[in-house]
Amino acid sequence: MRGWVRISSRSVRLPRIAALFLPLLMAGCALFQGSNRSSAPVVSITANPTSVAPGTSATLSVSAINALQVAVTGSDGSTYTFPPDGGTEAINPKNTTTYTATATGKKGTATANVTVTVIPGSVKAVNHVLFLLQENHTFDNYFGMLNPYRKANNFNVGDDGVDYEVDGIDDKLGKISNQDDEGTSYSLFKFKSTCIEDNSSDWLAS
Repeated sequence: MRGWVRISSRSVRLPRIAALFLPLLMAGCALFQGSNRSSAPVVSITANPTSVAPGTSATLSVSAINALQVAVTGSDGSTYTFPPDGGTEAINPKNTTTYTATATGKKGTATANVTVTVIPGSVKAVNHVLFLLQENHTFDNYFGMLNPYRKANNFNVGDDGVDYEVDGIDDKLGKISNQDDEGTSYSLFKFKSTCIEDNSSDWLAS
């Protein structure tokens, strides 16, 4: 019947307007009960990768909700500011560093942290591996005049300021010689601008 609403096992007569809005009111209450009524900020932070070699970088990713401002501070003293909903930031820590993300909103603050581990002296620090094959040739043949080249380009002075010399043939050109079967003496020499192909490793032939 119109204007009647069954509650449990009893029927109660209500005005028609109440009968119309009561289902809507009950549905609204159920929706309200199932929703997240909290406006407290929430924040999360991740790093990719979480382990790096010295001199390499990682990326921080921050996500936040219900925040008015978001900031990240590192245990190494670094600071970064993000939009209220978060973002990403490239980092290059020199040492193992813990990064703390702080989201500030109308109803307080929330924090989260992640640690980026710097692994010194590991294989991860190697970018390239070079193999040098010297077949039937001596050190002098390849690198005998390396020292003058290093000095001319100031490569002989290390980062520590020490002069590092290569024991080549540059200081022996007039001191060392060899004789062929006929007794002719040959001093050390260096080709300066000649391309030599298929050179023999034999002393007399060369």
